[in-house]
Amino acid sequence: MHVSLIGSGSRTVSVGWKWRPAGEHPPMRLFVFRHDPGDSMGFLLPVLETRNVHWSYVDLWAGSQVDSLPSEADGLIFLGGSMSVNDDLPWLRTETSIIDQALRADIPILGICLGAQLLAKALRGRVGPNPVAEIGWFAINPGPAAATDPLLRHFRDPEPVFQWHRETFSLPDGAVHLASSQVCANQAFRYGARNYGFQFHLEASPEVIGAWLRADARCGDPEVPTAIDPFQHAARMEALAKEVFNSWLDML
Repeated sequence: MHVSLIGSGSRTVSVGWKWRPAGEHPPMRLFVFRHDPGDSMGFLLPVLETRNVHWSYVDLWAGSQVDSLPSEADGLIFLGGSMSVNDDLPWLRTETSIIDQALRADIPILGICLGAQLLAKALRGRVGPNPVAEIGWFAINPGPAAATDPLLRHFRDPEPVFQWHRETFSLPDGAVHLASSQVCANQAFRYGARNYGFQFHLEASPEVIGAWLRADARCGDPEVPTAIDPFQHAARMEALAKEVFNSWLDML
């Protein structure tokens, strides 16, 4: 198995896990699946560093040789991407298979945007065009189940979050609906106790958003205005991301 990068706190180390003396709990180990060059974890990264979580990027699109669920994984995170889960790409099929293996092994999954769609598809949900592209800051509304959910209970109603998607997913059988927006019925869901799909980009820091805008100032959509302010709701979203991501890590 090859992975492209291992992170430990603020350091970058070679492949392998930091040794701990006998009697200490081993560090939490996460595998983070990326789908585009230069993608980063934004607000999620300092949460992992603060908790001394050991993580590795997996870039199957770039040739990382991971074809099954890593045996060391305590959790998996699937980030967003510019492609569709319906694209006929061998590495996307591999990721869907890894998600299925993780579900059967009870390894928690956090899917963000494309990652949420991959999770929904692995659970036999449907993925297709959303009636309207959501690109920029859009408010989501927590559903009735959010009040008692360990992650969604942190959300206000409404809660502005950053979005960048043209497709959406149907709610998989057995999943709990957690949030919607005015133009997208399924913004968040939970499957089982520890698997979550977020259509929105809670991890998107101003630096991440700025990089996306520099790469595509009009976001690839002629009706989207160029004047998207990466800082508009950043302070609130950073605080929310810290609460939500810590709550998910508490489950692992």
